[in-house]
Amino acid sequence: MKTITDFRRAATTGSRWQCVNQLHPHVSGVRVVTGGKAVLGYVAVKADGTVHLGGRLEIPKAAAVRVDGDTVTFLYGPDDSRVAYTWTRLPDVTVGSDMRPGDVVLFNGRARTMGPIDDHGVAAFTDGTYIPPGERFTLIKRRVDPVADVRADGHRLVAELASIRTERGAGGGDPSGLHQLIDDQTGADLARLVDSIRRDVTREGTWLAEERAALADPRVSGWAALIATSRAAETVD
Repeated sequence: MKTITDFRRAATTGSRWQCVNQLHPHVSGVRVVTGGKAVLGYVAVKADGTVHLGGRLEIPKAAAVRVDGDTVTFLYGPDDSRVAYTWTRLPDVTVGSDMRPGDVVLFNGRARTMGPIDDHGVAAFTDGTYIPPGERFTLIKRRVDPVADVRADGHRLVAELASIRTERGAGGGDPSGLHQLIDDQTGADLARLVDSIRRDVTREGTWLAEERAALADPRVSGWAALIATSRAAETVD
């Protein structure tokens, strides 16, 4: 986007924007456009997670905004260069990509709560209405799921630990046992397990960094080259 006209075109129904409000920081958050042209209607998710369904944004004159790429900066006024707030375009979300049961989404102009999603991407709202696979939604509010977040973090750390051990030549081994252990744990036990894996990753990563630093030392690399040359000479007939 380069002009306010580009912003009007981009602010279609269902588009998501991250608002940073300099005047009232506590109302910063996600804005989901619900319609309008000269005045945009939107659903707002404030910084504290509360949802406001009746937001309105009057499109100002071109002199009162700056448009740069995905971000629109709204000024105090045409003759005042101070920043009031910004809107930055966010990517769309589809079922089967980043949606979770319990998320609040915008669908056909209404705020709806996601129900279960099966392995094939078939989803339903909590009222039992099914949704075609691949249907595009607009995320309004993310359901907080600490256990799911910790479990995902644990699987990421297991893969990172295996990669570090392989790079060190220690053998990454088969991480499937740890992955299964993570899947079997819940609640506080899972958090403790993930913290333990995180410490292992940090320790292994520190060792690897120290080894790299040692090999990069000219004195170490020089001695290594001399030893290699001497051994090669000893094997010559």
